[in-house]
Amino acid sequence: MTMMEAYIREYMGIINKLNKTGEFINDHDCMLISREKFEEFLYRNKFESLEDKKKVWKSLKWIRCDIDNKITRSYYDKNTKKSTRVVWIESNMYSNLERLMSKNMVIEK
Repeated sequence: MTMMEAYIREYMGIINKLNKTGEFINDHDCMLISREKFEEFLYRNKFESLEDKKKVWKSLKWIRCDIDNKITRSYYDKNTKKSTRVVWIESNMYSNLERLMSKNMVIEK
């Protein structure tokens, strides 16, 4: 398995887990979760360091960053009228990545 495949599998696994548990806030094409939960997910598969994984996720645009390039962003909940810091995971790429993985279209070296 290539590193790219490992990252894709991790991303898809996290999206699947969040869909099963419902432990996220849905905001259009994003799943909003706490930074602690996000880091817990990334820490499970130890093929790279947590910081390196965050850098890769940012560069692949799988998470949205704020203007200062930080992974947590503020989210205002209209129901509770509270603002919290969350990680915005882009979920709209899942179907394309699933299609690529199912057809073994990930490029091998």
